[in-house]
Amino acid sequence: VQRLSLLAVGNLAFCLENRRTLVTSESLRELLLRYTVAPEPCVKKAAARALAIL
Repeated sequence: VQRLSLLAVGNLAFCLENRRTLVTSESLRELLLRYTVAPEPCVKKAAARALAIL
């Protein structure tokens, strides 16, 4: 579920209007940073991808 949620965030961020909204969310950025050190490799990768897009 975490990985799929992170993929959804990354996909939403491809739209410029959505990206502008997501970038201003400090809580989202903090959550993504926490997930980059998750024990599951696929969650780490999805979080890093979402952060890179933002």
